[in-house]
Amino acid sequence: MEIIRVAEPWQLAAVHYLRIQVALSLDIAISGEIDEKPGDNCDYLLIMDGETPVATGRLRHYHGQAKFERISVAVGYQGKGIGSLLIREMEVWAAELGFTQVLITSKWDVRQFYLQLGYQTEGDIIEGGLFALIRVTKTLN
Repeated sequence: MEIIRVAEPWQLAAVHYLRIQVALSLDIAISGEIDEKPGDNCDYLLIMDGETPVATGRLRHYHGQAKFERISVAVGYQGKGIGSLLIREMEVWAAELGFTQVLITSKWDVRQFYLQLGYQTEGDIIEGGLFALIRVTKTLN
């Protein structure tokens, strides 16, 4: 597995390719999944298995916190530790950028994944969209 801090156009294309694949597998409209805007202060991490993008996440610079968004793992790679690797690498990068706090808005049904990585739930369940959501946070060492 190769871990890439996205800097090249082809890498960003691989991020979007994977996000579209995962979105379609969850019946999420592509128009809602690809939501970047000019001027967004975001970085992307990409994990490749050879020539195949298998995981990605967006690190948004958000009110002094690192907000991890659009965490996506290819369907055939889920349950194999790739998601944990992705989150750990994003935490390392966030700490290098000077962040001490991480915020993730997680689907309710995968919150246990984040709790096992040391995150804590914050606030109430957020209803109203396609999925019930919960915020999870972690202080970085």
